Amino acid sequence: MARYRTYKNGIYGHRYKGLYIIKAEKGNFSVVDENNDIILESLYDYDDCEWAIDKELATEEELTIMQNLYSKEIFQLSSLFVELMQKREREGLDEKEKKLYAFVEKVRKRKADDRKF
Repeated sequence: MARYRTYKNGIYGHRYKGLYIIKAEKGNFSVVDENNDIILESLYDYDDCEWAIDKELATEEELTIMQNLYSKEIFQLSSLFVELMQKREREGLDEKEKKLYAFVEKVRKRKADDRKF
């Protein structure tokens, strides 16, 4: 779980990719920009906020990758995840592979929790 703090602009929350995740009413979360304007609201938990921000800020290519990964079964994602982990330990990953690694990790976790795209 992220550590919340008060930023210079007065927002109390956690910064993720240029946006802020804040605790809202009734235990839900919201995503706001630096001007405290609500971008997304009524999200169930912190992971959903990160996922929503990832989708919101993703390029068309990244969205296609995310959708393709989401269409795979969990054992296929696990296999790809292991391949990327082994390659990372052996020779390192380039920038594109690092993004793929992060997407595989998030999609695999979401599918294991039976969450929607």
